[in-house]
Amino acid sequence: MTDNGADTASSARTDENPGGWRWRPGVAAVCLGLFLLVQLVIPVSSLGESQRARRFAWQMFAYHTQVEFTVDTAEGPVMVPLESILARPRGDLPLEETVPPHLCLVIPGAVAVRWAGGEWRC
Repeated sequence: MTDNGADTASSARTDENPGGWRWRPGVAAVCLGLFLLVQLVIPVSSLGESQRARRFAWQMFAYHTQVEFTVDTAEGPVMVPLESILARPRGDLPLEETVPPHLCLVIPGAVAVRWAGGEWRC
């Protein structure tokens, strides 16, 4: 009879809080909900701000640039397709700051690099 009483007491103890894990699914659900909310709020907040691609926005990789570079050499101008330099040109990259110095280094005899927005002297 004492064995029966001990079994009842131990089973009552485990039924109260089996393993102590009842609060964790709720915390996980709240964390997941907050994560998804942040993933939605940040892009939505920047949708109407500008036409250019913005970091952490939905249009970040949607904006492609059509900048054409012309390198002036002693033999004459050389058109350089942007796709020959970059695999996938994006509009959020500062191409006017980085591509002209690169073209001056890789094209022998380059004197200047021109594009619609300006000119870079080598």
